[in-house]
Amino acid sequence: MRFGMAKAQTHHPDTGDVRAAYERGRREERARHHRSPLVSLLVGATALVGGATLVLSALHGSFAGGGASVDQGLSAAVQGAGPALRNVADDVKTKTRSLDQKGG
Repeated sequence: MRFGMAKAQTHHPDTGDVRAAYERGRREERARHHRSPLVSLLVGATALVGGATLVLSALHGSFAGGGASVDQGLSAAVQGAGPALRNVADDVKTKTRSLDQKGG
């Protein structure tokens, strides 16, 4: 050992200290990076739609063909949903009128 140099003291932390510090760090990071379930849902839905679009594009050989397929599917869904929504609205009107007549 050289003159004037002291031997370094080594400190081995207790396993409990390490675990406590680790858990404290996890809690702090979790609090700092709070995630919204709505944002997670929107990101997941966007990823699913993007993945489906890529699959359709691969099946049709181009993005134009995949997009046309998506447009046809959406058009058919909207045309089918229109009459169904009108039927539901008519049912609600009928039931509300019958309730008004009974209660009034």
